[in-house]
Amino acid sequence: MLCCVGLLAGAAAGQYLGGPWTSIAPIAGFGIGLAADMKPGTCFHKKEHRRDADLGTVKGMDPVCGMAVDEGTVQHRLEHLGTSYYFCTPGCKSSFQADPEKYIGKMRQAA
Repeated sequence: MLCCVGLLAGAAAGQYLGGPWTSIAPIAGFGIGLAADMKPGTCFHKKEHRRDADLGTVKGMDPVCGMAVDEGTVQHRLEHLGTSYYFCTPGCKSSFQADPEKYIGKMRQAA
């Protein structure tokens, strides 16, 4: 969505500035919007980030995306049916809250 807004804003800025900016500004606007759409830190990462476990401080795993997390320092946690779950981002935590059994089932299958 923001990539489209960036594209339109870039096109408007390009028309205003004229010259080569009519081509450059929409592309730049789209790129900035696309980067904003990606929402860094909301689980666009995949399981390959588990290599963080090599740091020696990681004790747990985010049940939504599989990212390794340090249970001692993680900011996003949730208690569900007497078990603590740890998350890398608020997005993973809210996904878990919406359907905890989906992710608990995945964890059981993986174990």
